Amino acid sequence: TLDANITDPNGQLLASYNLSNVSLGTDEQFTETIDIPGDAMTGDYQIEMFVEDVYRGNKTVLRSFSVRENTQTFELSDTTLEPEFNRKGQYETELNITDISGTGLNISMAKSNGLEGALNFTEDFQVDPDEMKSLTLEWNISDLQSYSGEIEVVDEDSNYNTTVDVDTDAPDCEMQDGNLCSPSSNSVTETMDERTTRETTVEVINIGEQGSTRTVSMSVSGNISDYVSVPEEESFSDTYEIPVNFTPQERGMFTGTMTAASENSELQYDLELNSNVPSGTPNVDVTETVNIGPLVEGESEDAEVAIDNTGEIKVGNISLSSETYSVDADTDGMEIPGESSDTISVTFNDVSSSSGQLEISLEALEQANETVDVSAEVYSDYSSKIDDLFSDIQNLRDSTGNQQALSTLDEAETTLDSAEVSWENGNYEDAINTYEDADEKYQ
Repeated sequence: TLDANITDPNGQLLASYNLSNVSLGTDEQFTETIDIPGDAMTGDYQIEMFVEDVYRGNKTVLRSFSVRENTQTFELSDTTLEPEFNRKGQYETELNITDISGTGLNISMAKSNGLEGALNFTEDFQVDPDEMKSLTLEWNISDLQSYSGEIEVVDEDSNYNTTVDVDTDAPDCEMQDGNLCSPSSNSVTETMDERTTRETTVEVINIGEQGSTRTVSMSVSGNISDYVSVPEEESFSDTYEIPVNFTPQERGMFTGTMTAASENSELQYDLELNSNVPSGTPNVDVTETVNIGPLVEGESEDAEVAIDNTGEIKVGNISLSSETYSVDADTDGMEIPGESSDTISVTFNDVSSSSGQLEISLEALEQANETVDVSAEVYSDYSSKIDDLFSDIQNLRDSTGNQQALSTLDEAETTLDSAEVSWENGNYEDAINTYEDADEKYQ
């Protein structure tokens, strides 16, 4: 079984064949005539054949053939040229012409008006019989733009002719001056409701000679200049994205111009900032002092620090630190809007110092630091001393029979019981004084 489909250069079906029960002996061939209409397209036609034998073995075979006009005497390697030029300078593209007449050719070529000044080539030349001749098309791109036109190729002997469509591609420039091009819009507008920094970029392309490097200086003018920052200078070979940072500080509409200049080239961008940020000055009150209370040396203690934002400007980027204490506080993402307050829970770890400071860093219009004085009553651990004195009293009681001594030990033990209760209740100073009395009685 054989199925065959034939398609024209546009992929449209020209003809189909289906043959069943075809029997071919060794070295035998099957021949079928393909009828090509007189108005058929010229170019390459495709044949796709599916063959299956009696054992269910199958194979797909692809073949092609060319259709030419009766008067055609040559073929071109390309009927469309679409070179891309991203920089000014000289370029070359190749076009091949092949003699199919077998007798040689006298060729003349001409370009249309759309290619004048940019494209040059040899206009008259000969091609030997059956020769494929390579032609060099020379481009002189002094003005980077898109060129469109045709090259007409004529066999002067037979008068057969055809054309090559030419469309060049260049960077899509919203603005272009000298050796600089910008595909970005010449207007940059931002609307902002918070005192933060927002970055946008505008792209600049070097369209100067191939291999050249461009150094661009940037500046901003107008009443927007206090709220927009750009790099002063940058060197690049191909493209550069200029970072434009908007940082509003007050409410209002601000306008101006950003200029990107290099040698005899200059691009200008209109800038506009619509700022809706709160007006006014920041006003923040922070807890002045914190007492983390009586505690045993090495223990940890929690305390709260209050931040009262009495201004209109949001407070953020809050962090806490201390040179005296090891502190922990979860302030990630914490923000305090204007005219509101919040508290921060702070853990003081492994406390050993009775005084120090807590530094709070926060940001309103700019980064600021506030200081909180920290105090504590830190006591040495007497719990083990109390236990040891209990043991010493008991040992002495067991080893003496003196009634006066036993009476003194009873008084010392009673006093020590009181010290132990005070310690367990957190009355550390009283516990220590009571312990000292018990120890004096024991001695």
